Amino acid sequence: MATVTIENLRKVYGDFVAVDNMNLDVKDGEFLILLGPSGCGKTTTLRMLAGFVEPNSGKLGIGGRDITTEPPYRRNIGLVFQNYALFPHLTIYENVAFGLRRRKLPEAEIKTRVAEALELVRLGHLEDRYPKQMSGGQQQRVAIARALAIRPDILLLDEPLSNLDAKLRLQVRDELKALQQKLGITTVMVTHDQDEAMYVGDRLVVMQEGKIQQIGSPTELYNHPANRFVASFIGRTNFVEGEIAAGQNTFTTKTGLAIKTEIASQSHTELMVRPEMIELSSAPTGEANCFDAEIASSVFLGGNIEIVATLPGGDTVTVITTVKHLKDKGLSAEAGSRLHLSFTPESAVLM
Repeated sequence: MATVTIENLRKVYGDFVAVDNMNLDVKDGEFLILLGPSGCGKTTTLRMLAGFVEPNSGKLGIGGRDITTEPPYRRNIGLVFQNYALFPHLTIYENVAFGLRRRKLPEAEIKTRVAEALELVRLGHLEDRYPKQMSGGQQQRVAIARALAIRPDILLLDEPLSNLDAKLRLQVRDELKALQQKLGITTVMVTHDQDEAMYVGDRLVVMQEGKIQQIGSPTELYNHPANRFVASFIGRTNFVEGEIAAGQNTFTTKTGLAIKTEIASQSHTELMVRPEMIELSSAPTGEANCFDAEIASSVFLGGNIEIVATLPGGDTVTVITTVKHLKDKGLSAEAGSRLHLSFTPESAVLM
């Protein structure tokens, strides 16, 4: 396996800066996610790593080896495309063997490696089929097997689950995470799906307009976002505008509501509270932040219920709770019902 280094990487198309002076280190055996909206530079970064796009400046390395100017076939990279890119006229066996034949390996070794790769994705019994005879999930697993058969130093995944339906996406996501952990191969994956990123990634790199906004574990980014963009892109959140002075621990909203926070090291004008961190009750709880509220609307989401509630003064917040919690507490989620919302000062994160 190998590490990946990106130093001062920059790619410009005319007046558009796709990747702007990017610096990043990927650890050996790490599953790293490049995450962000369309046009943020994540796919361009992946393609520069693969050798399909030439950077305007900067340096790329794999395992301490400078690959900046190396052609793709010399980089020993396994790449899985969004659209699978299987050859329709070749059997599954021949699709997986394709990269090995290009390397002119002995037939006996090709047979062994193809069998190993297909066994990893549990498709060894289907090697004689053609892509059109397989489901989308099976085709994606074949594409993964083909990438792994060459025994790459690193694995690159370009939105590998986006073409699958919702249920199949969850299944293949589980398989992909388990396979990466089993092999311990350094993996860089591009996605715009935050749930997918948080599930499979050891670390996430959140990008916007060609720049890295924050790097960290899913927990770090969720609980301590670096800015409003990261907070809004990773998970759901409530934003409240107001003011808090440096060294104080009371945030006053524009509507006059006083919210207790951890002591602020500097002045802030915005606060966030995650919907899952808000508790519901029929009476005051004694929590530092406990407010009477009226339910404006609610949406049933299976095991969860999403509630929009109006606080004193008119601020609205979204609360996500479970059906069981409401039932156990004897609370109503109907519009017009009144209840109390509470959350800890630690949950009130200053932006």
